Amino acid sequence: MILKTKSLIYNIFFSIIFYLILIISYFKKIRFLQIETRRFGHMSEPIEIHFLEKKKFKENFKEYLDIYFPEKFISNTYLWRRWKNFFKIKIDFLTRRL
Repeated sequence: MILKTKSLIYNIFFSIIFYLILIISYFKKIRFLQIETRRFGHMSEPIEIHFLEKKKFKENFKEYLDIYFPEKFISNTYLWRRWKNFFKIKIDFLTRRL
């Protein structure tokens, strides 16, 4: 009984999120971007290039709503906190730290 209730609550919650994303996507293009956090090199250079391109070509990125999320494993927590501030990532409860 409890399992069915949990399943129903999850279905309702994610259905609402899904339709909310559909409505927003009519106005802005939504992109889900994963930040590679398992290795230090992947965490530093490609993200920095993306950030600088986004900063330089603001007009090209205005039509996008970017949602960033990390991998489950974070190799460098200091660098990850820095990128979280730059990209304004608030939720990262699904990650494991070294």
